[in-house]
Amino acid sequence: MKQVTAFLVLIFLMAGDLSAQTPTDHEIGFKFNNFRDFSLIYKNHLKDNKYLRLRSFNTNFGLSSFSSSLNLGVAVGLENRRDLRSKLQLISGPELGAFYSRFNVKESEEVTHSYTFQLGYVIGLQYAVKDNIRFGFEAIPAVSTAFSYDEDGFVDNSNSISFTNGWGTASVFAVYTFSGKEK
Repeated sequence: MKQVTAFLVLIFLMAGDLSAQTPTDHEIGFKFNNFRDFSLIYKNHLKDNKYLRLRSFNTNFGLSSFSSSLNLGVAVGLENRRDLRSKLQLISGPELGAFYSRFNVKESEEVTHSYTFQLGYVIGLQYAVKDNIRFGFEAIPAVSTAFSYDEDGFVDNSNSISFTNGWGTASVFAVYTFSGKEK
């Protein structure tokens, strides 16, 4: 788990080098859906009130005496911000996500792979506690499609298309803002 988290942090930090030829602001932090499920989030200021969002989600590894599992999720999107009050902003924008899951039952050595693709729209509020610390609340209503397969091909009844309103998985986040170097 530590290796996966370190790898995702490295990817997020390298993505900051894709920015324009001016000083940039970056944000890095955590997003919590509950006490067991959190995501890393990285935001890169593009222009005006627009940010590139990168985040991991549902990333974990499970191991027990009868099974093992690996779950990896990443999302990329554009975030627009609009000032509502002096330190309060509305955040919104589209986000694309992909999720991979591998589940292995040790006794039978059967492995199932699952893929989910999601098109969502982030909507939330963000409050600047200090110049470089922000807290917020967001939900991501989304349309997603999923399918699974094992050694025999596609798993029956595993393919789906669904809509989620996002409020059931609403989350809180905390980010730290820092300035990048001038290029």
